[in-house]
Amino acid sequence: MYDRVRTIAPQGVDAALDASGRGEIPDSIELVGSPARVLTLVACDAADTGIQVLLRTVRPRRILLCARRHVRRAAP
Repeated sequence: MYDRVRTIAPQGVDAALDASGRGEIPDSIELVGSPARVLTLVACDAADTGIQVLLRTVRPRRILLCARRHVRRAAP
């Protein structure tokens, strides 16, 4: 994805939206220049990267699963 976007927008892009959850978050951050300009609808475990995570579009069960994973990682 990174190479294709760079080809059509060599100066970069203004923002990125992740709707796949397939691991493109690091490339998206590099393309836009700041994690604050990246939004994900599906990668709730990516919040520690500094991107924006929108959970309102996710089913309640998925929110609970994401919260569990986050708590497990944060526990000492």
